[in-house]
Amino acid sequence: MKKIFLLLSIWYSAHVAIAQVAPPPYSSQDSYENLSVEEKLVWLAWNTRADKKILNSELVIANKEIGVARWSWSDNLQASFNLNEFTIRDDFEPGEGFPFFPRYNLGLTLAFGDLISNPAQVRIAQEQKSIIQARMNDAQLDLRTEVLEAYQNYLLSVSLYQIGTEQNEEAYTNFLLISEKFKTGEETLVNYNSAQQLYTASQAEVIKLESQVAIARLRIERFISIPLEEVLAEEE
Repeated sequence: MKKIFLLLSIWYSAHVAIAQVAPPPYSSQDSYENLSVEEKLVWLAWNTRADKKILNSELVIANKEIGVARWSWSDNLQASFNLNEFTIRDDFEPGEGFPFFPRYNLGLTLAFGDLISNPAQVRIAQEQKSIIQARMNDAQLDLRTEVLEAYQNYLLSVSLYQIGTEQNEEAYTNFLLISEKFKTGEETLVNYNSAQQLYTASQAEVIKLESQVAIARLRIERFISIPLEEVLAEEE
């Protein structure tokens, strides 16, 4: 009964932990040491993920596109300035003076449509940046959920392996006891075979549970790119 209660507690804790998904604290390396095991796994998974590098590059591009859009009004800006012999010479003969006033003219031309299209281009670039940021947030939350699920499955498989190991030890002890009694005629062949089968089955179960622990560990290491033992050792 205690083992059943333990399994139910592990299952409930795992699902509660996964359900309470909050915005991930993707901390800097300086505060990594202060994170819990779960958050360390999430931090490592995010900072070794190819998606992060791609999204960061897209975010850099989006910021540059906003800057380009803000200055796009200058693409059609035209300046004019009159410079000729009449503006640079001062030695005219009588009657050859500069016929226009003012002598120097400077002009700037800006397309009226740019005053309307430029703010729209800036807003479009800003919206594109917001889309990339939203994709990054979704990727972070999705990854966080996947890593926490993988870690909870690992903890569950470890607990099941420990329970299986205890049951195997009990089956072995019982088999040895019945074997001794069978030798002295105190136990029947039926009970001896039953104890042997129970011990063999428990051995097979332990092997299966040990394999499940290894698989669960590999799933986590696929996210974090380092052995799980290195992270767990930091907590010791």
